[in-house]
Amino acid sequence: MKDRAVVKQWSRNHSCCTNCGTTERRHLGKGLCSLCYNRQIEEKHRKHIEKGANFRVHRNLNLKLNKEYLLKSYVAERKSLTDIARENGCTRQYVHKRLKELGIQRRDLEEARNAALEQHKLPDKQRVTVNKKFFAAWSDEMAYVLGLVFTDGNIQTRNLKAWNSEKEAPRGRMTISQKEPELLVKVRELMGCNAKLTYQPQRGIAGELYTLQITNSEILADLLRLGVTPNKSRDMQCPTVPSGYLRHFIRGCWDGDGHISEKKASFVSGTLTFVEAMKEALENAGIRCSPIGKMRYTTSKGKSEASVLYMFGLKNLAKMYHWLYDGVEEIQYLKRKHDIFASI
Repeated sequence: MKDRAVVKQWSRNHSCCTNCGTTERRHLGKGLCSLCYNRQIEEKHRKHIEKGANFRVHRNLNLKLNKEYLLKSYVAERKSLTDIARENGCTRQYVHKRLKELGIQRRDLEEARNAALEQHKLPDKQRVTVNKKFFAAWSDEMAYVLGLVFTDGNIQTRNLKAWNSEKEAPRGRMTISQKEPELLVKVRELMGCNAKLTYQPQRGIAGELYTLQITNSEILADLLRLGVTPNKSRDMQCPTVPSGYLRHFIRGCWDGDGHISEKKASFVSGTLTFVEAMKEALENAGIRCSPIGKMRYTTSKGKSEASVLYMFGLKNLAKMYHWLYDGVEEIQYLKRKHDIFASI
């Protein structure tokens, strides 16, 4: 009889740290644990410093790393922290400290990457483009993608408190994950984006996964204003959607967490209030819905519970199909679910 026990790999391609051999610390990158990786980066950025000679020449670097100089080098000329550190014989951490002291805002990940691409520091990489204003105004396409973000998307922010107090632009990223690449390819086209999809093969009980990741502060800010929050699965609140775009938003939610068979349709969510908003929208469109029920299931983290909404009846499902899909181009829906509906 085959042993079905799954041995957890330290990282996808390595069984332990390639430098120190540990498995106690987490993998951070390039086959190295967090400690070895950070040490390697630190050594790389310190190569230009020879026994502190330049520190003795510039006994007070604060005089040279003043606001005028940093605004010119870092902001206007878009030099990196490492470039400035090399010019002045100090560490990039010291340059970062001076930027913070002088109130000069750091570039986010997207801006830093684009600056590196413009200066040909990443010859094998392409500049990621996206319509930064995509979520700034309502449209059929925007409402559809927003519904998908609310159900199968996620946002990660590193400075949410600072953004809430209007001190900084949000920093982080938006991701949407799917078991099939079709929807992500369509979302990418709708958003005018050229980011590559990442693929994660099946690991343990988790199936394979495709992910679209977009790092842009304007998109992140608009999503936050629309009600998308980090770790939203249990406290997701339905946004106020203009009536003309409601069916497109619902279709996006449907493609994320909806299910359809020959006899019934259902929508599942971890947040009861979100399912209640979905039920109200469908019933206002003349689609009969069952009372909201509960569904228990098991995940890798243990047992959990979700709210579920059912729709029964061939005529009822036909009405729902026409409300969701009439006059909608194929780029704005998941073909598999559409075709099941169409066959009914």
